[in-house]
Amino acid sequence: MRAGTAVAVGLALLALGCSLVNDPSEHTQGRDGGSTPDAGGGVDAGPIDAGPPDAGPPDAGPADAGPPPIEMDEFCETFASAYCEAVPVCCDAVDEAPTDCVSDLVTACNDQLGEAFTDGRITYDGARARLSLLEGRELVGRCSPDIQEWLTRRDGFFYAFVGTVSGGDSCEPLAGGGPGIAEALTMCADPSQSCRDAGGTKRCLTRGAIGDDCGAALQCMEGLRCVRDMNATILTRATCDTGEPTGSPCITSDECQSLNCVGSGWFVEGTCAPLDQQSVYCPE
Repeated sequence: MRAGTAVAVGLALLALGCSLVNDPSEHTQGRDGGSTPDAGGGVDAGPIDAGPPDAGPPDAGPADAGPPPIEMDEFCETFASAYCEAVPVCCDAVDEAPTDCVSDLVTACNDQLGEAFTDGRITYDGARARLSLLEGRELVGRCSPDIQEWLTRRDGFFYAFVGTVSGGDSCEPLAGGGPGIAEALTMCADPSQSCRDAGGTKRCLTRGAIGDDCGAALQCMEGLRCVRDMNATILTRATCDTGEPTGSPCITSDECQSLNCVGSGWFVEGTCAPLDQQSVYCPE
């Protein structure tokens, strides 16, 4: 199973095969058409459910620290499990998630976040991870198309990763080459900045405005896309823009307003398509 075109996040984070959205008209009202989600058939709150408050007498000891943080080595599996539980609920075409849904998604997640996990300039906060994944579970629990945008937000999927590099300082990757998407987005201490090229060096700079150079949408201001000149080679530098409308040619989902480029491949153009429930939750 490929983790989903829509879930590719424009950064290949979830470019495994199952897309991540669907038609809210059916699932935001429950599969039976009621006014609220079906309490019996929804996605189980699972491992990141904080559980009901303790009804017992006040603890005489120190204040309750709340639910435990999510450990770094549990982060990807926790999200993957929640998403894959949602697949048969949100996708009309399947009764169960593919057997490799969790493993494929965990692999893609770990591959993408590997640098963020190991770069000493980025710290992992397990308590923030729990808050982040509670929000993610709430979105997949109601088959929300907003999960796609959440996967690209520093205050969403990447909320657990706290950068320490000050504005203007070097953010050169440890192993040479360009920083990975997760590394570029989370290394800078200021959430409004990302690791961008500055005359041949990489520095923490304000995320790009319309017309600024970019390598991925996450280097642009929130809501913008990283659009390539489709009249030139696909290797040309791209710029931050509002994104291409549905029906436009594309190479990556980064370029589309919908964050969903279908049919593209290595040196093969695809087409910007609507981001709907089936494209996000149905295995390809």
